[in-house]
Amino acid sequence: MALLSKKKRKVWLWLAICRDSKRILAFEIGTRSLKTGKKLWEKVKNIPCQRYCTDYWELYKQLIAAEKHICSKAETYTIESYNALFRHYLARFHRKTTCYSKSVHMVEISVSLLIFELNRRNFKKLSYD
Repeated sequence: MALLSKKKRKVWLWLAICRDSKRILAFEIGTRSLKTGKKLWEKVKNIPCQRYCTDYWELYKQLIAAEKHICSKAETYTIESYNALFRHYLARFHRKTTCYSKSVHMVEISVSLLIFELNRRNFKKLSYD
C-alpha cells in the first residue's frame, strides 16, 4: 500500500498477519525493494508458521522458501481487508489525499498505534469465543 504520495518519494507499508488470529505480527515501512522485504522477513522468520501466503510480487520468492510459500490472490483476503482498514482510519493512506505527513517517523507512529488497537480488538474477540 503506497503512502506519502509525493511524486518522487513513495513509501510502502508491508504487513505480516496471522490468518488464524487476524493479528498483525510485524510491519515495515519503506520502498518496494528487497531491502525493505528483508527487514520485514527478519522480524517474522522465527515465528512458527506452516505456510506464507502472498500475492505474486516477485521479491517474495527471494525471501520465502518455496515449500512454505503460496502465491495466490485468493489467499490474501486478510491483508486486503487490513489495507482497507488502514485507508479508512488513517487519512494519509487514502489513494489521492493531501492529508499526509512528510515524516516517515510520524507515519510509523500512526501505524503502530493503529496496529496496537486492531490487535487489542482481535484479542478481545478471541478471548470471548
